[in-house]
Amino acid sequence: MASNQTSATALIALVRQRSYQPANGGPTDTAILRDLNAELSTFVVPLLTTIGEEFFVDLHEFETVQNQESYAIPSDSIASKIRDVQVLADDNVSWISIAHEEPERAATYAQSYQRPIAYFIRSTKIVLLPKPSTGGQSLRMAYYRRPRQIVNNGYANASAVSGPSAGNYSVTVDTTDMTTGNFDILDPVTYEIISEALPGTVTNSTTLTFAASALDADQITALLAATNDTFIGSGLAPVADVPPEAAVLLAQRVAAMILQEQADPRMAQAFSEVERVKLTLQNLFAPRASGRARKVVNRNGPGWGSWRWGYRRWWS
Repeated sequence: MASNQTSATALIALVRQRSYQPANGGPTDTAILRDLNAELSTFVVPLLTTIGEEFFVDLHEFETVQNQESYAIPSDSIASKIRDVQVLADDNVSWISIAHEEPERAATYAQSYQRPIAYFIRSTKIVLLPKPSTGGQSLRMAYYRRPRQIVNNGYANASAVSGPSAGNYSVTVDTTDMTTGNFDILDPVTYEIISEALPGTVTNSTTLTFAASALDADQITALLAATNDTFIGSGLAPVADVPPEAAVLLAQRVAAMILQEQADPRMAQAFSEVERVKLTLQNLFAPRASGRARKVVNRNGPGWGSWRWGYRRWWS
């Protein structure tokens, strides 16, 4: 969803323009970024999720452990909210949604079974029903991923990757004001995530070091191919994780709040513009697919386990 319109620099400039702030006066860039991130999380993201068009939906795959019933919801899930839980079918290709049950009905699934058929949410975990009697069953959660925090510094492009040497990989970057911690690797153009949460150390102003023992196979593959890619602290991005149209709403909302803080009489007009842009976006984004929807029968659902040819309609 990244574009020049959603970059931190562009958003700050748009906020200043819409709140009539001088380029070198009024709120600092740091203060504007703070407000942009706050309104992104509490205003724009809730709006887009209520539209119901699968914004921010991501997938997390995991495997069951024998006799373990609880599995953590990803920590970057908005409000620990789950969109769906699916189990891998016997063909190792298809994914089948399992039922969301009420916790009070858990006792009706007392008997262990190899494949879970339902789940409920307890705190920040899902509880599978019934408890898996064997391990290794593939499942995945569809969840609403929290957008990354917008930053205008603290990232750099890699010019070379070397290693492993003495158990470490070294990444040479053009410049860095990053700090030691977990890093994400981003596409240098779209800023989409290539690999994430790589534990690393800032060795000096132009070198990042990653211990091979702390990385999984996929992270190592991404690291070795990361020349020219962007490195940044985990959970951060140089852009807002929203469509460019929604970035305009974000900037207008922050601009209106600045005018309100300054008791500027133009704040009423600014908040009216927020509502106008909000309504426009709701009409624009729902539905996102303009083609006519077609009903699809779920033959993996209840009652289709032994369907006969005689029940098959000619158009299915």
